[in-house]
Amino acid sequence: MSVANAALTACEVLDLLPVGICIIDEGFRILAWNRQLQDWTGLRSEEVLETTLDQHFPSILQDRFRLRLQQVFTSRTPAVFTAALHKQFLPVHVRNSNPPRPMIQETRVRRLPGDRPRALIAIHDLTSEYGQLGKLRGEHRTLKGMQNELEESNQALQSSVGLISQNNQKLQAEVLE
Repeated sequence: MSVANAALTACEVLDLLPVGICIIDEGFRILAWNRQLQDWTGLRSEEVLETTLDQHFPSILQDRFRLRLQQVFTSRTPAVFTAALHKQFLPVHVRNSNPPRPMIQETRVRRLPGDRPRALIAIHDLTSEYGQLGKLRGEHRTLKGMQNELEESNQALQSSVGLISQNNQKLQAEVLE
């Protein structure tokens, strides 16, 4: 198998992944852009290859992204960008949402092995997981409320049983007299 065929196979594999995959060099030049990123951003790989990431997404130049990306190349330390701390790595909206709402992302960046400085960026869409988590939290609150109501009702019943038992004992004592 030739090198050209191996690279084509690697690109085809990247296109099969359910996460957004981008490979950049240390100048943030885009070397690979998979089908998932094409779907999310509307940018075809032919449009972005050999351009820089910041040409299409200027927010990448913000210190919170730029400095960590540079560290991936200089220190070889992987980086993780979370929705809680960094909002979105790429400003992408959830498909078929009306009104449009931002995608909740977790982005991992890791330097690739070899002499050429390249990094793989993997962007995971966590929007549905966050939605499910929100629903679970709501259900948990509802169940906690129901539990509290049941505990209060149980305490009231126990108090009533105690009073009935006392009244019953009084009545029995009166009957026996």
